[in-house]
Amino acid sequence: MLPSGYYLIDSFNSDKIVERGEPVYKKNKLDKYGYIISPVFVERNHWCILCVDIKQATVIYCDPRVATIDRKQLVLDNWQKFCASRKDIQTSGWRLGEFKHSKQFDGFNCGVIILKIAEAFIAGNSFFNFDKTVLASARKYFYNKIIKISPRHVLKSTYCSVCDVPLNKEDKIECYCSRNFHKNCFAQNSVADKCTICFNN
Repeated sequence: MLPSGYYLIDSFNSDKIVERGEPVYKKNKLDKYGYIISPVFVERNHWCILCVDIKQATVIYCDPRVATIDRKQLVLDNWQKFCASRKDIQTSGWRLGEFKHSKQFDGFNCGVIILKIAEAFIAGNSFFNFDKTVLASARKYFYNKIIKISPRHVLKSTYCSVCDVPLNKEDKIECYCSRNFHKNCFAQNSVADKCTICFNN
């Protein structure tokens, strides 16, 4: 759940805004909000995030691998194109904002990083530094958050709770808490026959 004053644009529509400036969400009144947050799924294999401060007319685009100036400018131009089709928020005068963060050092933590950037943005911070330990902890934290609001059978039975890789029947073990793991992942992340996720909670 986002705090009051924040609006979430889903990744399906954010792609239309960020890449082409299409006039989506015409029926939604954005002037009721102070901020917009939106995950952006680039080329269907990498997560970035768009954070907009409506009152300050500021657009922040964060790529965990670090976005180029040209990419940020394209996002800004397409955001202004999107705004030009509306009557509920200003149509020009937008500028790029800055959010400092560490550079992604692997090929699989982009989703966790944008969630942490969103958290920092909501908290009013303008930076987020991370390392392997921070991301490993954040991954478990967000996993538990998602599990609490998801149907029990969806994520728990399909993907390994440690590495997020799909499971198969031959290499699958279930914990007391109903989470599922690869046998090797469970062996490295368990205490007293319980996964470290439920053991520590």
